[in-house]
Amino acid sequence: MSWDVILIRYGEIGLKSRRIRRIFENKLINNIKTVVDGKIKKERGRIFLYPENFEDALEKLKKIFGIVSFSPCYEVEPDLDVIVNKVLEVAKEYLSEGDSFRIVARRSNGHSFTSVDVAKKCGAAILKEFKEKNLKVDLKKGKEIYVEVRKNKAYIFTEIIEGLKGLPLGTQGCVVGLLSGGIDSPVAIFLMMKRGCKVLPVFFDSRPYISDAYVERAKKVYEKLKEYSIGEEFELIIFPYGRITDFIVKNIPSRYTCVFCKRGMLKIAEEIAKRNNCLGIVTGENLGQVASQTLSNMLAITDATTLPVFRPLLTYDKDEIMALARKISTYDVSTLDAGSCTAVPDRVATKSFIDEVLKIEKESGFNDIIKEEVKKFFKESDSDAEGC
Repeated sequence: MSWDVILIRYGEIGLKSRRIRRIFENKLINNIKTVVDGKIKKERGRIFLYPENFEDALEKLKKIFGIVSFSPCYEVEPDLDVIVNKVLEVAKEYLSEGDSFRIVARRSNGHSFTSVDVAKKCGAAILKEFKEKNLKVDLKKGKEIYVEVRKNKAYIFTEIIEGLKGLPLGTQGCVVGLLSGGIDSPVAIFLMMKRGCKVLPVFFDSRPYISDAYVERAKKVYEKLKEYSIGEEFELIIFPYGRITDFIVKNIPSRYTCVFCKRGMLKIAEEIAKRNNCLGIVTGENLGQVASQTLSNMLAITDATTLPVFRPLLTYDKDEIMALARKISTYDVSTLDAGSCTAVPDRVATKSFIDEVLKIEKESGFNDIIKEEVKKFFKESDSDAEGC
């Protein structure tokens, strides 16, 4: 038998007001349409997809935010006898000798029968039809055959595939995401995308203080994340940061190297955000994971921008972050050997004093080189755009 439709379920979208729910539903449908060819209809709490290619659609749906779960289904009329006959067809292929099974039924209002009626009649029919298979009913551990009866159609299926959950990508505005290519930052960006944010990824190229392999690793991580950007643009910006890094190494007290490096990145990220109507900045920082990520250092770093800085991994431990990285398939790429940043000093300040940081920043001329590099970058970017 071949499937008729894919039943798609969403979660918290259904808790929104009628107006917001409609906006979110439409955005989710539009995101699906960008990668799946076929017809779509919707009902409260459900989206029904009639794809041209079922296998391709099932794979694509796994990477679309806002979907709680989905099931390839057989679609029939909401008549009890018709439902039973279709369930028997499914059971013939799905159940093997000695299997235990259960019918999981649900029904919307407006029918002359209940969900209990559906389960009882379908279960009894299976036991009678396939006596030779020695089947038995097990309401706790049996193989499930699902029946969902809605107003105009009934849907029979045997599988519920987990989705990414969250909110449809693009429903919560845009943020700049600092992408390093390591384990943490891709996970942080993914989590913001899961909450519906469009992300503009920015990589700071600090060569010669990082290797070419370091840059290539970041590009590969970006490509992995791009697989989840269905429905929104996700173009990597590479900002040349080598001259700024060199300035920091030569002009800033070594204990503050990492603090000033991050301050510079946030200052530049803010300029990029303003040009792209982004509402915040995302980093992969995690409280106490490394010496530079203490509360006082984060305070000194955050002070560099007027935009909100989102740190979705702030309270995660490393094992949790690595588990998420594996789940979204960025871990193997993020752990490729690419060396480390040679600008990092042997001893890093674990407690920054904001007054001292601001004094050093003013006296060193740090802001001047930031402005120069930003101006140069945008001038070249605008020139490239004009030539396209």
